[in-house]
Amino acid sequence: MGCGGTALPPEAVRHNGQGTQALEARDLDVAEANFRLALEYHPHFAEPRANLGVVALERGHLDEAEGHLRRALKLNEDFAQAWANLGVVLEHKGDYPGACDAYERALAVDPGLVPPRKNLASIWMRDGKLPEARAQLLRILAIRPDGEAESMLAYVDYRLGRAGSAFARANRVLASHPDACAARFVRALARFEAGDLQGSDADLTAASACPAFEDAAAVRRVAVLLAVGALDDASALARTLVERSPVPRGAHLAAGTVALAEGRPAEARLLALRAMEEDPNLPAARRLLESACARRPAGCAER
Repeated sequence: MGCGGTALPPEAVRHNGQGTQALEARDLDVAEANFRLALEYHPHFAEPRANLGVVALERGHLDEAEGHLRRALKLNEDFAQAWANLGVVLEHKGDYPGACDAYERALAVDPGLVPPRKNLASIWMRDGKLPEARAQLLRILAIRPDGEAESMLAYVDYRLGRAGSAFARANRVLASHPDACAARFVRALARFEAGDLQGSDADLTAASACPAFEDAAAVRRVAVLLAVGALDDASALARTLVERSPVPRGAHLAAGTVALAEGRPAEARLLALRAMEEDPNLPAARRLLESACARRPAGCAER
């Protein structure tokens, strides 16, 4: 049925279905042609209008995608998938509050949708709303098994000081998905926390082979190498990290820690300040600065 209970022309339904199949095959031109034909048969058919938004999103045309999705939602404000896709568009545009609102609107219509719940948890993790993110991830796992959600939950547990739970969750994911980079990275963090430096280094080395974790794993490896006394290796790795463009998050802190260990407090101080510019609330950077200034007070009085 169409908007207001109007029966949909069979041709509109057929072209929307054909467009959906083409979209799944990533044949965007054929998908767009079918969705537009569906709308010619029935201009108030919300689904092909929303699907045009997905086509535009796939092409990277964010304003066009947002326009189609908002038009679809005017036709049907209870269209959960359209709200979910609008959230993705707004997230790509950097409008995180708007994205969160769209994801929540999607879940208000259909609580069983996993992608918007996962995306919502991801934004809250980024914003430091860890208990809220954890609650959403637990609900995903109550809906169905999901290795990515469990890996995310393992990381949240680690950040909340639940290293044992993080380790157990990461192990559970890796038992069925040995190539799960996020779970391996989290297990490396938990192993380091437990003093298993060899195991942590092995997991970080494996995680660094994944493009999404290459930088983060390398930064963490600096701490492991320092802990096992491999100062030369830690120094070499730290140098390569700060020479990358862009410099990975945490690299200045890692390099500063190495500089202090090598007896270069002035350089450590400068690197600590760089780390604090990246994240003013980073306790480890503040501790590094204090340690560097304790060894060489010159230049620290104004801080």
